[in-house]
Amino acid sequence: MTDERQKIYAYYDKLLTPFSTSLVVEFRKAADAIGGQLSDDELKAWAEDGLDLARQSWRSWEAAGEYYRVTPQVLPMLGSQGFQRWARHGRELAELSSALAASYFRASPGALPPITLARLSDWMALGRMLYALLTGYWPGDEATALPPAPRYKGRVCTPRQVRAGVPAILDAITYRALLGQAADAPLRAQTAAGLALALSMVQRPSYQLASPEEETASVADRGRRRARHARTQAGFRHRTTLLRPAV
Repeated sequence: MTDERQKIYAYYDKLLTPFSTSLVVEFRKAADAIGGQLSDDELKAWAEDGLDLARQSWRSWEAAGEYYRVTPQVLPMLGSQGFQRWARHGRELAELSSALAASYFRASPGALPPITLARLSDWMALGRMLYALLTGYWPGDEATALPPAPRYKGRVCTPRQVRAGVPAILDAITYRALLGQAADAPLRAQTAAGLALALSMVQRPSYQLASPEEETASVADRGRRRARHARTQAGFRHRTTLLRPAV
C-alpha cells in the first residue's frame, strides 16, 4: 500500500469512527477490495460519499455501512458511471429515510443484475426495487437472489398483502410503479425524482428519543415493578400454603 493510500485510510478512519466502529470495518474491507480498481482521487470521492451518507441523519451511518459493504459487488456490475447513478439514487432515498436507504443498498447485489444501467432510473424498475425492499420478494420474472413474489390469480400480490404494516399510500405508490401505471397526483412518479417526491409524502412515524436521565429512570421503574410483582407472587404462595387443608 502506498503512503498516499495509508493517509486516505487514516483520514477516513478518524472521521468515521465517531459514528460506529463497525462503519470503519466496512469501509476498510471494501476499500481493500476495490482499491486496485480506483485511483486515489476516486477512492477519496467514494469514501466521501459514504461519509456524507453517515452525516445525513441519526443512524444514517447504517446506510453508509451498507453502501460500503456492497460496493465490491455492485461496482463490477455497473461500472463507474452506473455506480455513481446507483449511489445517487441511494442518497435520494436517504433524504427520506435512512432505513429505506440501508435496505436499498443491502438488496442491490441481488436485485441489480436484471436492472441494467439503461433501466436503473426507469419507473417500473424502481417500482420493482421498492417492492423488494418492502417485502423481501422480487416481483419480476428475472432470476435473482430473492424469492419470487407471491401471486394471486396470476397477478403479483400487493406489498400489503405480502407483509403487514406497509402504509396504504406506500403500497399504492409501489404497486402502481410496478404495473407502470401513472397515478393521479400525488402518486404520479414516472422518474426517480418523481418517485422520491411521492415517497416524501408518506407519513413518517414520530418519536422522541429519551434522554439518558429518562432512560435511567425508566430502567429503575421497570426494576421496581418487577420487585413488586415478585413480592405479590411470594405473598400469594404464602397465603395459598396457609389455606391448604391439612392431610
